[in-house]
Amino acid sequence: MSAVPLLQKLIVLKLMNLCKHPLTSDQITVYLVENGWSDYLLSQQLKLELTESHLIQAADTLPFFCTLTPEGYEAITMFEAQIPAFLSDQVEAFVRENRERIFRESAVFVHVIASDDAFRVNVQIYTGLTLVVDLNIHRWSRESALQAADEMRANAYDYFSFLLQK
Repeated sequence: MSAVPLLQKLIVLKLMNLCKHPLTSDQITVYLVENGWSDYLLSQQLKLELTESHLIQAADTLPFFCTLTPEGYEAITMFEAQIPAFLSDQVEAFVRENRERIFRESAVFVHVIASDDAFRVNVQIYTGLTLVVDLNIHRWSRESALQAADEMRANAYDYFSFLLQK
């Protein structure tokens, strides 16, 4: 028997269907927790159950993209009416108001990696599930690396927008 209520599964499927591009596992978790529909542990169980039932496909490497499978699309198409109108409206409003931010968050990843004598700022740009840029910027100080990382987080989308597909 499932530990996750059907309604929460349908909300995730609707969210993924409306976004029209892969979401990260973290984005799904944050969405559920911030809206009070789940806690962290239940959201992990929810994603596991959706994956095991082949409604979503979750990558097993960073950044852990989740995609709606054809079965997931069929399920949300068939059962979307089971979502109360006020909840459906909330999901739709969230996606409408946050589409650009959601897209940017699932397209640009910036990490600072320390090595023995230097720091590396790794910038990864994705279109869908495809890694199109894997850029490494080397810095000699932690402060310089953090500055470069902040700059890339703030502006990478603008720098590389010509590569990103919506």
